[in-house]
Amino acid sequence: MESLRLFRDKPEYHHEERSLLNMADGLIVHNQEMRKWLIKDGITVPMVDIKVFDYLNDKIDRQSTSFDKSICFAGNLSKSSFLEEVETKYELDLYGMYPAKEYKNGVKYKGAYPPSELGKQLTQNFGLIWDGDSVEECNGIYGEYMQYNNPHKFSLYLSLGIPVIIWEKAALAKFVKKNNVGITIANLKDLDRILDNITYEEYKEMKKNSEEIGNSVRQGKFTKTAVEEIIRKVDNLGDITK
Repeated sequence: MESLRLFRDKPEYHHEERSLLNMADGLIVHNQEMRKWLIKDGITVPMVDIKVFDYLNDKIDRQSTSFDKSICFAGNLSKSSFLEEVETKYELDLYGMYPAKEYKNGVKYKGAYPPSELGKQLTQNFGLIWDGDSVEECNGIYGEYMQYNNPHKFSLYLSLGIPVIIWEKAALAKFVKKNNVGITIANLKDLDRILDNITYEEYKEMKKNSEEIGNSVRQGKFTKTAVEEIIRKVDNLGDITK
């Protein structure tokens, strides 16, 4: 499943989406939170979590970067208006289309690059995953959806071995904590304080873990595992119903 449409204000479309999903033999969904939401919404077919989207880019050999606690953010900047409110003493570099006319202290626009070139530009210590128009929480349609989905930029960052900074209520926050591939944060106003307290030794461990999972992401291992698991579930269900 690529995404949910979440037609909350259009019941007829919501019903149609639910009916279509229940026609499948099985579903590969983003994560445990999305699976729980779908079950609550009436989806009854077998489901497995992919956990993380794979990102099949080439491995980029990097020189050792300095530990300056710099941050990158890659994506559609027009729907990320929260960036206009961020202030930080650490450099936050933005990549993507449709930047704002100006940003506050510490935030710099670095341009837009095709996917084949973007990875070479992302040499910062951390990758930011946030959405909506507020620095205090991820809000609005896109922000709330982070409680259920796997943002593609999460996989982009990990494929490059970059630890992430993600909203603490995001569905992937549990994955980040369990695998120690970054930090979770409730409010971007706390960003400087949290980064101040991260030691180089702590960062090195996050970096090592991010590179290890990044190897799996680049090789498509999460997809392969999920496909094998859903096939087993569907086959087992078929055996039971014969």
